[in-house]
Amino acid sequence: MEILKNVHDSFEGTEKLLRYEPIISESKLEGGVNTTRLVTLKSGVQAVFKPKDGEKVDLREGIHPGTYYNRERAAYVTSTILEFHFVPPTVIRYHNGQIGSLQLFIPDAQSIYLVGAFSGPGERAWHDRLYKLWVFDYIIWNQDRSHPGPDDGENLLVKDVQLIAYDNGLTFNGTRWSPFYLSLGDIMKAPIDVVHLLNTPDAKEKKRRLKTSLGGLLSEAEIEASVRRLSFIARELQTKGAVESAWLRKKGYNPE
Repeated sequence: MEILKNVHDSFEGTEKLLRYEPIISESKLEGGVNTTRLVTLKSGVQAVFKPKDGEKVDLREGIHPGTYYNRERAAYVTSTILEFHFVPPTVIRYHNGQIGSLQLFIPDAQSIYLVGAFSGPGERAWHDRLYKLWVFDYIIWNQDRSHPGPDDGENLLVKDVQLIAYDNGLTFNGTRWSPFYLSLGDIMKAPIDVVHLLNTPDAKEKKRRLKTSLGGLLSEAEIEASVRRLSFIARELQTKGAVESAWLRKKGYNPE
């Protein structure tokens, strides 16, 4: 079952619930650098709240504290409009006098290292899914997905073979692109469904919606750079069927 896609199919209702339903309890989540709380809504739905005031300084060059929560929302907006369906519904909300991001919590999700993604008969299918994430992380210029390893990947989970990409606060700016699997573009061609996803007949309309929806969350320069990356990688994959990691890094944050 495509859990996030099903959620996104009714995202307006999900977003409304996250924005307005009363929060009845909360607990602190340990392990992260920034302040993170697991909250429970009146309906029993759980979500992760990250307040602006709990953002640490100097985590990545070019990304200022006090903007991470907007970037969490911007990553969700991008995932939804471009139909990647990686990021759980995420809204901006006030809680106990603090503004921050509130993201739907996906229960029973597992670490990607526990599902056989890097060995066994299903390895190629996982590579296809990870390639799609690799492309998404280039578009949002993710600096925090990290290289695979037994102690990494805390911001990438799996439920029912679907990737769940969270912790997207360090995105859309900075000097370092850090996808989950940096060299993936060097070892395989783009899956055809990824090429088609980026080159749909309504691609221009999606870009227009993206620019509009990201307004107020990111700077104009950040929005323009993201759309440029989207256009660049869509063109490269359509004409060549592949693009190397080093080439993307060379073209960089704001390609022509």
